[in-house]
Amino acid sequence: MAKLIDGKQISADIRAELHEQIKQWMAKGNRAPQLTAILIGDDPASKTYVAVKMKAAAEVGIVSKTERFEADITEEKLLARIEALNQDDSVDGILVQLPVPG
Repeated sequence: MAKLIDGKQISADIRAELHEQIKQWMAKGNRAPQLTAILIGDDPASKTYVAVKMKAAAEVGIVSKTERFEADITEEKLLARIEALNQDDSVDGILVQLPVPG
């Protein structure tokens, strides 16, 4: 017999556990984790996806920031910014939202 999986409940459980872990981490004097999303261009769906991800991050205690770039940004400039974020000790995660305009 097939087992029905409640994805919404599993998601809620994972988020609650993560939120508690972040609270405990911060109670020890640590800063909140930070996620920086990179959004390139003006794709409405990408804007929506990033907004949903940032909201979910905030709900569990993750500080989130979005950096927006024009669709015509050069690969060199984009990679330089990603490298700078990678070297920034206050940034714990970098999310490059796809699609990246070609």
